[in-house]
Amino acid sequence: MSVLFFALPRYLLVALLCAAAYMIGNAILRRLEFACLPERLLICTAFGLGVLSHLVLLVGVVGWLTPPGVIGGIIALGTVVMLIPREPERAAEIERPLPRFSRLTWSLLALGLVTTVVLLWPLLLLPLYPPTDFDETMTHLAAPKMWLAAHAVIVTPFLRNQILPQSAQTLFAVLMLAKDDLAPKILSLASIGLIGIGLYGWGKRVYGMNVGILAATFWMGSPIVLALAPIASYHALAALFAFGSIYAVATYATTRQITWLFLAGVFTGFGQSTWPLSIFFLPILAVASVYFIFKERRVKPMLAIAGGIMLGWGPALARAAWHTGNPFYPLLTEVFGTGPWWTAADFASVTQDVHRFGLRRTFENFFILPYALVAHPDKFQAIETYSIGLFLLIPVVAIRSALDKYMRWLAAMVLFYVIAWFFFGQIMRYLILIIPVICIITALAICWLIDLIFGRGSKWGSILVAVAALGLLVPSALFLRKEATSRGAIPMAGDKRAAYIAARIPEYPAMTVVNKAPAPVYSLFGTNVAYYADSTFMGDWFGPGRYSEVLASFRDGQALYSTLHRLGARYFLISRIERLVPPLPHDSQFDSHFEPIFANSAAELYRIHDVPRIVSANHPNLLRNSDFDDVVNKWPTEWTHDGAPVVGAPENGAASGKVAVEVTDKDDLQQPVRVTPGDVYELELQAEADRPGKVFRLQVNWINKDGQICDVFIRVCTATTDWQRYSCKLTAPLCAELAQVYASGQSSEFVWLDSFVFKDETTKDWAH
Repeated sequence: MSVLFFALPRYLLVALLCAAAYMIGNAILRRLEFACLPERLLICTAFGLGVLSHLVLLVGVVGWLTPPGVIGGIIALGTVVMLIPREPERAAEIERPLPRFSRLTWSLLALGLVTTVVLLWPLLLLPLYPPTDFDETMTHLAAPKMWLAAHAVIVTPFLRNQILPQSAQTLFAVLMLAKDDLAPKILSLASIGLIGIGLYGWGKRVYGMNVGILAATFWMGSPIVLALAPIASYHALAALFAFGSIYAVATYATTRQITWLFLAGVFTGFGQSTWPLSIFFLPILAVASVYFIFKERRVKPMLAIAGGIMLGWGPALARAAWHTGNPFYPLLTEVFGTGPWWTAADFASVTQDVHRFGLRRTFENFFILPYALVAHPDKFQAIETYSIGLFLLIPVVAIRSALDKYMRWLAAMVLFYVIAWFFFGQIMRYLILIIPVICIITALAICWLIDLIFGRGSKWGSILVAVAALGLLVPSALFLRKEATSRGAIPMAGDKRAAYIAARIPEYPAMTVVNKAPAPVYSLFGTNVAYYADSTFMGDWFGPGRYSEVLASFRDGQALYSTLHRLGARYFLISRIERLVPPLPHDSQFDSHFEPIFANSAAELYRIHDVPRIVSANHPNLLRNSDFDDVVNKWPTEWTHDGAPVVGAPENGAASGKVAVEVTDKDDLQQPVRVTPGDVYELELQAEADRPGKVFRLQVNWINKDGQICDVFIRVCTATTDWQRYSCKLTAPLCAELAQVYASGQSSEFVWLDSFVFKDETTKDWAH
């Protein structure tokens, strides 16, 4: 299947949704005057997407989240919209013939368009990769998947954001209902593209085409924007609504058309229904409404903004109030309460975690912020940053803002948001809501400077803008090529998709085992696999399935079983990626209630039995001379070696017998054991070191029938100064005939190992 035929249905589906949104928005806003087609596309499509998100919420709340229910709701909405009275429209720019440009201008536009496509075309491929980003798999696709299974918009108590403002998720649900999980990623990309179109329209409205081109390329030339574009989360859609809000306020300031002020309120409400961080735009609108009230000596501006906000935010407020008692959830919990799932300590912990990023909140650090964002994006939980030009040109923007009232107001809005961001949470992606406004004021300042040098309308100025615009796209082009190369070919077939996901979410293979017989699963430190569970997924730092309660019950097997049974879990998945899980209880209660059914270096999966099962206590050790005490010619029999491991014992003796081995990553021993593919094995050993902090491996290389390594299991552990037991579970892959068990270190520092055990833990009749 070619990439084109794979991508086309999904892109057409999103195009159909955006077209429906545009028609709804255009019909409702038919009396509004637009300066150009890009402006109309932005405002009508964004407005329509917000309306559709509320429609789907209504359909889902009443339990009609099915194809007939959604289609019926859209038809009903379209019928109501068509009944809105029409009135003769004034001629608008979009109804005029194509603008009369010189041949040079048309040539530059054509060249710029072709070059832009060549530079950015990999961006169209990125949404076609399976979702693996933490935000996608933790919440933004996991919640819609649960809604679709229930045919209703329901509370998801075990996810981190149980009733997160839902505008993005409702639209994702519609796309997943019609196709699959790639369409929501394309919608996020479309939202980023709409902002670019809107920036061009805004620039053209206020100053001319050159401003529009520069503003759009500042936006699309920001690598972090393109990194967020193909992720199915609330960032892109919230940025679209936030941009629409400021755009509408600024347009009202020049037209005094009250509908624009109403739209500013609506878009702010839509933003709040998408991402709580949009709350920073409420003070901006409040100040704007007060300004217009005093300037125009009437309260109509305030009423228009307030009415718009209630239309856009009202459904989310009502839903939050119904389920938590706090209409502003998860905000203002100190006033209205935390709801039934979180505690005040949870919210305090989240705030503290957010404050870990960025610079110390001092006056001096605020002024070096532009440099830090470019030079040290890692401090702001990012790898990429925004267009460097936005930071380098701040002095030009400041000078122009001092001379121009329109720019001054926009710059004041930006300054307020950045100050709020600086003190609330310095995370790079949180700036995406205000970056479009920074793009437009930077473009305005640059074009003002160019016109000051070359004169307004000079062809040399246009050429300079065209060259600058192409240069601004280079960082994004380099990022896109690096990203596409690192991801490899688009996985279109099922097995390739599974391999792609497993390479990025190591717990995924365990989840595929759960999904063969779906049942509620509790995952310890494996939240990023929530979307791929076909049943209820539990486990997070917060909420009713918080990790702390499960970890507190690790004291014995019965306590752990009781805790998970109370939650309703039928499987227990343990993620070993970050090495946060303490040793499991090794007692008869644990063995009788928890049956290992899958394990690899990343995860262990247990089936939970309510009726204690009979467990054989005598699984034979498959290793020979497992304690190294049988030594011939100074080497333990049955073991081969690499390098020069030490055979002897530390000063305080071996763990068992008289002999242990001291190994590094280059000096180790190995022993092959015949295995049964699919069976679960346990590897156990004891280790110590002459000082704390030394590391070693639990390692098994799986060997196929041709004698080649077909898979590798490695888990790194830290030794103590006393002998301590270490163990792990591991499932023999289908390719394996032999397991090569290693006694190996992890670095050049020697560690003592002893008392190896490798045994088959599979209960042969567990499926029955």
